[in-house]
Amino acid sequence: MPKICLIGYGKMGKMLASLAPQYGCEIVSIVDPLWQGAHREITPDAVREADVCIEFSHPSVVMQNIRKLIEFEKNMVIGT
Repeated sequence: MPKICLIGYGKMGKMLASLAPQYGCEIVSIVDPLWQGAHREITPDAVREADVCIEFSHPSVVMQNIRKLIEFEKNMVIGT
């Protein structure tokens, strides 16, 4: 079962979270500074369990997020 970290929990992030179980995927963490209960930023702890990070945040921060995911050697899908 692929383990996913969602970066950005707006409309698309919520849709992915609702569909993930139907496709045999597990959401192991969420990064979103505006959503209570989520990690506020991308840190090693926030992405540790994830096989892949799916980025659906905001165009103003996408490059910064990509750099962090590269630094933490994480596979990623960019949807922003």
